[in-house]
Amino acid sequence: MAPVAGQVPWERLRVAELGVPLLVERVRVTFLDANHCPGAAMLLFEPPGRRPTLHTGDCRRAAEEEDIPGA
Repeated sequence: MAPVAGQVPWERLRVAELGVPLLVERVRVTFLDANHCPGAAMLLFEPPGRRPTLHTGDCRRAAEEEDIPGA
């Protein structure tokens, strides 16, 4: 099955296990159980020499923020 234009090619996709860190371009990435719905995961990004970032996937951008620098 070929990807739609602009999507990641299938051969670049990998299965990731929950709780098992992966190294992606020197950044440690760990999928964590989100305890939300079956299969939902949060991603913990740990770049070398920088603070870690936890991406929950639950973010929403309000139209009022569009003109706020850095928002």
